[in-house]
Amino acid sequence: MLIRLSSLCAVMSIAGAAAQAQPAASVDCGTVAEIGAMLSSEASLAAGETRWFHIRLASPIAADRNWLEIDTAPSAIGHTVAAVYDSHGRRVGLSRHTVSALPAAFSFGGGSGQQLVLDRIPGMPGTMSSPAIPGGRGLISDGADGGVLAAGDYYIAVGGAVGGADSTDTASIFPAMLTNWNIATTSTEASAVKLRIAAGRTPASTWNKRYRGYPVASPFSDTYRRLTTDAAHVIVGAGPLTQITSTFRAGTPDLFKVRIDDPYNFRVIATVTSSANTEEGGSGANLFLLDSSGRGVCAITSSTTGPTTLTALPGLTAGEYYIGVSSNCKGLYYQNAGPHDTASVSMFDFRVKNAVLRPDPRAGAIGYFGLQSTECSGGGDLSVRLSLTGVAYVSDSATTSEAQLGNTSQFFRFIDEVSGFGDGC
Repeated sequence: MLIRLSSLCAVMSIAGAAAQAQPAASVDCGTVAEIGAMLSSEASLAAGETRWFHIRLASPIAADRNWLEIDTAPSAIGHTVAAVYDSHGRRVGLSRHTVSALPAAFSFGGGSGQQLVLDRIPGMPGTMSSPAIPGGRGLISDGADGGVLAAGDYYIAVGGAVGGADSTDTASIFPAMLTNWNIATTSTEASAVKLRIAAGRTPASTWNKRYRGYPVASPFSDTYRRLTTDAAHVIVGAGPLTQITSTFRAGTPDLFKVRIDDPYNFRVIATVTSSANTEEGGSGANLFLLDSSGRGVCAITSSTTGPTTLTALPGLTAGEYYIGVSSNCKGLYYQNAGPHDTASVSMFDFRVKNAVLRPDPRAGAIGYFGLQSTECSGGGDLSVRLSLTGVAYVSDSATTSEAQLGNTSQFFRFIDEVSGFGDGC
């Protein structure tokens, strides 16, 4: 839970300091609270200018303990670029954008799992009242800008966007190491800028793929690849599991082994929080549930770009299961490839929209997944937040030592391509 802080940052001039030590003037936001959120005071931005903001971390940020978010959502300028520097002028964060006209945003540490800039967070100052981009193609707070930040002083440079403001453009504006703190741009944007700064602890009931030793899925391909339960991320631990944060290659699936301990109230909500896909209004998510042997239990595919909810069919019992998620393209039914058994039988009819699906009784255990085409997925990465009810970690005693260590070669791999399989959808 985040606690709103009422104090605003004040503008501070740093007089007499060496140019190499810090900016000549910055908006001082003080020490960031361990749990809480605050807004900076507003700073005017002229065309071609960069404004500096200063924060202080009393304690380090580490992925397994806490998280830090910074964004420019409260600014009058809708499309900004930014970078975070330490007190030595070393760049430690560079703003990323999936689509144009989004504020700059950063996520350090374990991540809150919320969608930066666009998620509605009750009581959170400075967030937008409603999503500005259909499908929510903002950036997820998953610590993508760095799992660790040392305690100390940090400076955030904010400017107006130049061109497409992708990572290449932004990197040319903000060098990796500063020789001085004067950064000029060719942006014509001129208005007021303001920061939202939030921090919190990483809950024990959340699991972040990025910091569990698992990479993004294999590079995009239009072929079919084997996919068995050996490819699943085994979510090892103790106690309830309420959230999984995952980033994977759009057009491929991601698979997680969990324990369902409350089957009556079981529910999974998949929210796509970042997608490179811009076709048909963005990418939604398909969900499927497999039993401990890899056979289908139920699934759902969405015709919208909003959250997808999967609830269990009657008869579900407690035990270990596999939760699968893949990208979905709005309206492009024939491209909704899904899980198949080794005999090419489609486990679910993903042509049916917005309904909980039963598996094809002819289908055996999962054997491969038909990948979607580049026209559908865009070939980029997909970030998804899975909100879970009735789910728990898999106990240590039920897994191998490789699973406990997060061995990616055993538990997250796509085997060689298989020819001769039809898509079955």
